[in-house]
Amino acid sequence: MHQKIYLEHCFARLFIRYAGNPDGRKILFLHGGPGIGCKEADFRFFDLSKDFVILLDQRGCGLSSPQPQLDFNNTDQLVSDINVVLDHFNIDKVILFGGSWGSTLALIYAIRHPHRVVLMILRGIFLATKRSRFDLECGNLRLDLMHAWEDLITHYPGLRNEEVAPQIWKDILSENEALSKTATMRWHNYGNAIMGHRKAISDIGDLEDRALNIAKIEAHYSVNDFFIPDNYILDHIETIASTPSHIVHGIHDEICAVWQAEELAKAMKNAQLHLVDGGHLDRDPVIEKSLKEIVNF
Repeated sequence: MHQKIYLEHCFARLFIRYAGNPDGRKILFLHGGPGIGCKEADFRFFDLSKDFVILLDQRGCGLSSPQPQLDFNNTDQLVSDINVVLDHFNIDKVILFGGSWGSTLALIYAIRHPHRVVLMILRGIFLATKRSRFDLECGNLRLDLMHAWEDLITHYPGLRNEEVAPQIWKDILSENEALSKTATMRWHNYGNAIMGHRKAISDIGDLEDRALNIAKIEAHYSVNDFFIPDNYILDHIETIASTPSHIVHGIHDEICAVWQAEELAKAMKNAQLHLVDGGHLDRDPVIEKSLKEIVNF
């Protein structure tokens, strides 16, 4: 049976779901985005008769509040929140399970608290470097996906490719609600087209509050370079180079380019790289199958 609690920490109310065997392995699930939040279906990766699993909605995300929380919302604070959660459950050693931005946060947490991390299971590696963001934010896509970028930039005539994403982030964070929603809709449709979701939002009236909240947090982190120096993870990887890790990455991932997983695995001494015939999302059947096999070895 899934349990739900809130924890108060530093101007945030953190929503947590947890379930499983209290005597089993302790696993913390870190969602992507930044901004996406967790869902009940995220428990599907785990055998709850054997493992104790915590799903944390990062501050301002999912059912955590307030939303959207941009003040007191940065990478250092998220790392601190993780410690608060682990301390609440009296967990000294944890397995980190994270995908996309969740993989970034897992790596940063492990670098700063290596003594608390016994294993990492990471998917869709995002190193949060300028290079890792270039393809998505500058339209350096496969030819069959260029239509998505071309549709996006028609709304920003006169801007160079590298100027489009910063303008979108600025618009999303604008206090002008109509402008913010329009920019969110455009970025949402661009991302969905890249991931093969052809159903686009054509009217900002159809835009859910959750999508706007996600976009604001993503924009907040993007304009601040995810609150870490460029190449921070690889520059500090020696700290966790021996931490046992599994890295799952789809070779068709257009959100997080595959070279990031390859470089991370190369830099770590005790990581197994699983390149699979899939894309970015954890619900991709090939990605999901690989993750479940690794978790339930």
